[in-house]
Amino acid sequence: MRILLTGSSGWLGRPLAARLRQDGHRVTGLDLAAGPETQVVGSVADRRAVERAFAFGADAVIHTAALHQPDMARTRMQSFVDVNVSGTLALLEARGRRAGLNQPDRRDGLSPAGGRWGPPGRAAGAASCSRAARG
Repeated sequence: MRILLTGSSGWLGRPLAARLRQDGHRVTGLDLAAGPETQVVGSVADRRAVERAFAFGADAVIHTAALHQPDMARTRMQSFVDVNVSGTLALLEARGRRAGLNQPDRRDGLSPAGGRWGPPGRAAGAASCSRAARG
């Protein structure tokens, strides 16, 4: 399986990438820091970096990139929003586009009960969206 792994140079991503490769998966790593498990150096909050990572192909995404407690003393609060919120949204939107799904209609939210995110021309709830994203 082709797996896009964010945070591939981090304390969780680095050993996870090695294990996934050991299990026979093809891993594309995306991280701010260069490293042996990282093929794309960039932020998940940078849509161009996310698209470069997806260009390697991805059957699945494992999102481990995050700013967390140890980063608080030296990082602006906006950076937490950029990486942890906007970065996650960038991944979801890129994966959705590659699966042939429309962008979410933000008036309805992304809840299973009200979200519209599906193949062009038809609304889809969370269940059909997740089935389509899995291929």
